[in-house]
Amino acid sequence: MKGNYSDAFPPRESSRASDDIADNPAAASAPPDPEEIPVPTGMRFDDEQTMLLGELSIYMRSFGMLSILLGIALLVVGLYLFSNQYEDYATQVCLFQGAFTLLIGALTARAGASFARLQAGHDEAGNFATALRSLKNLFCFQFILLVIGVILSVLSIPFFLNRLTKR
Repeated sequence: MKGNYSDAFPPRESSRASDDIADNPAAASAPPDPEEIPVPTGMRFDDEQTMLLGELSIYMRSFGMLSILLGIALLVVGLYLFSNQYEDYATQVCLFQGAFTLLIGALTARAGASFARLQAGHDEAGNFATALRSLKNLFCFQFILLVIGVILSVLSIPFFLNRLTKR
């Protein structure tokens, strides 16, 4: 959005909030006045940015669809293994990995669809916020999965060490 920030975020006449902070350090922790927060209203993308958004949406939707297909395949394999009484580690991994891959694929495809709507040029500010919210949800979910994975890995170390020493 090069050069278009001045339309979306008009400059403030005064820096009243910074004057308040200089006079009163406690004002730094106070939430900003909602009337002082600029709201983008006339957001517009040029042709190059529109093309970039289109390419991004294609890659995101393609990745999302392939992830959904892989997640479904892993779930099918996991369910097949489970139905044939293969109740081992591989069955659990297939089921969990399939569910997570399916969910990540759905979130990525949804974010890609938001960027596709943004490329269409209708309600650019609203669609941009929706696209960013979808990306935030995707990365939040991945972060939570990463933290859970690290915690489970650390917790499983004693079990694996115990198994190794019994051999």
